[in-house]
Amino acid sequence: MNRRDFLVRAALASSVPAVLPIRSRAQGDVNSEIRLALIGCGSRGNGLLGSLEAAVARGCKARLAMVCDADLARARQTAAKHGNLPVEQDYRRVLERKDIDAVIVATPNHLHCLVAISACLAGKDTYVEKPLSHCVAEGRVLADVVARTRRVVQCGLQHRSDTGLNPTRDFVKEGSLGRLLAVHAFWYRIRHSIGKVAGPTPIPPDVDYNLYCGPRPVAPLMRKNLHYDWHWQRPYGNGEFGNSVVHQIDHTHHLLGIKTPPTAVRSFGGRFLWDDDGETPNTLLAAFTYPGFEAVPYTVEICNLPLTPGQPDMEARFLKKTVGTFLLFENGHVFFDRGGGYAADKDGKRIRKFPGDGGAKHLANFLECMAAGKPGDLNCPVEEAHRSSVACHLADLSHVTGTGGHDLASLENDPPPELARAAAARAGFKEHLGANNIDFKKYPLRIGAALRFNPETERFTGSDEATRQANALLADSYRAPFTLPG
Repeated sequence: MNRRDFLVRAALASSVPAVLPIRSRAQGDVNSEIRLALIGCGSRGNGLLGSLEAAVARGCKARLAMVCDADLARARQTAAKHGNLPVEQDYRRVLERKDIDAVIVATPNHLHCLVAISACLAGKDTYVEKPLSHCVAEGRVLADVVARTRRVVQCGLQHRSDTGLNPTRDFVKEGSLGRLLAVHAFWYRIRHSIGKVAGPTPIPPDVDYNLYCGPRPVAPLMRKNLHYDWHWQRPYGNGEFGNSVVHQIDHTHHLLGIKTPPTAVRSFGGRFLWDDDGETPNTLLAAFTYPGFEAVPYTVEICNLPLTPGQPDMEARFLKKTVGTFLLFENGHVFFDRGGGYAADKDGKRIRKFPGDGGAKHLANFLECMAAGKPGDLNCPVEEAHRSSVACHLADLSHVTGTGGHDLASLENDPPPELARAAAARAGFKEHLGANNIDFKKYPLRIGAALRFNPETERFTGSDEATRQANALLADSYRAPFTLPG
């Protein structure tokens, strides 16, 4: 832990009471209605309101009491759809209200931890969208605050509530397919360029851009669309790993009983073909090492470009799937993704099915744990979500601290050991890049730094320049007054 981390944690420890009530309502009062505020009225926030309606229909005593967004136009539109609810633009005003018991945080990633930590300290329980954090350090602060305040906090990694997940985990645990040989998670979904602007984009009149930027500098908007495309710019989002692949990493942790972040990582990829304002890779292969699984190649891959140039949809080229996690064993394999999975023997014949529901009751699980005052029954508590988010951050930190100027020949002639161990993943990665006829002089392939990570200190170990740079990027900078509460 460096001096800055120590001071942050010390400030938190001195300012948060040792014991706080588990919630503002009567603890375990299952007959008391939970009053919720939605903070972030984009597509994901509005989607979660559908989950709220379904939970209420199943008997959860809860209601949406108000909505909040730095974009007042979006907040008003959502409020109008749900009975002309009260509207607030500043999340801090929401947290001051005594008539709000809990919040749903569906903001851009750079605000997830800030709002969730503030909510905990204000006595609110919280459902916070994935990824849990924008960087490693703030996720740890949130986890520590949750433990200290004893709030009920669930992360929106809804695969944890999929009805097929635990039966799949139990089958894996039985060991009937023999020794685990390899793990490969993949996300093959087409994304399109976000475009390139010649100058700053005007801020919409109903947006408080100061609130929108929050802890980040109030810099000119250098992308065409204010909303959603922030995913691909590092000050606000975490690219496809944080947006999508975090689900695959999280459910793999659960399937294998992994209780620690990776101890080593190396990634390979880049942002190919798109000369746009995006900053994060559209093709990335990350190789992880986990304690207890050192001999098992564990790779995670994103491909946002088609296998066939010009194809409108992504080909299902791995197990006839486009998204999921593949566990290879001596005597067969297991596949899982949102909606369930299956087990197959060595010949590929399916021998077990694990039907799922996509985690439809994930928000309901949060509400039920609130009503019962039992945070221990959450399907995706903060510590679990933190580990999965850390893995995403490590893959990206390997990428940004690596070296560019490479091409497919360099991977073929002298593959890094981490990639050579995962021959099948390497073949698919090369096929994807080769099919798109990429000019590697214009769009260089970046070979990420080989980084080693200490899960106890949550810092990289080593003395080389890449490690120094990676450690410096474990924590974000926060501008006043949007600093992490202390």
